[in-house]
Amino acid sequence: DHINRVAASVARLNLQRSDGREEHIGTAWRLGTDLVVTNRHIVATLVSDPTMDPSLWTLDAGRSCVADFFVTDEPAASGRLAVASLAYCASERAIDVAVLRLQPNGQGFPAPLEVSVDKRRLGQYVDGDVRRFIGTEVYVVGHPLQRLPTLESLKIFGDADGRKRCSPGETTGLQ
Repeated sequence: DHINRVAASVARLNLQRSDGREEHIGTAWRLGTDLVVTNRHIVATLVSDPTMDPSLWTLDAGRSCVADFFVTDEPAASGRLAVASLAYCASERAIDVAVLRLQPNGQGFPAPLEVSVDKRRLGQYVDGDVRRFIGTEVYVVGHPLQRLPTLESLKIFGDADGRKRCSPGETTGLQ
């Protein structure tokens, strides 16, 4: 139930092409209000001039993008929201984060995901010993896409065709 609730707040970002088709470009997660968080390298495909400093980026009016929250193996449901603007983009290349603002459409937004900075939720070292860590179960929900799959991506995601997937794991340490 928890994974399904979280998965409902994860969208596939689709670039709407001039020929009417859509191209999957990435994944976004509901952050709050009318916001989603995605990767900086994804937003670079949507801006007017990606060679500029990211703090100056603006979305290219000729490239419309939608966040589709219901891309799954099941038949598509209504849950598509247009991307209205770029709210934030990290200037540092190593910080691959951007925040997009969605256009309300009268349907409402999926619930935002909880953001926590409490490291204890990820696990703890036993008596401060960095060799003895008790991790926490974690998972990532997203829309993996590998146009040229590797053996590793095929092993983990199968076809990695952009459909919603859940990848379980466990934390092994904190840095």
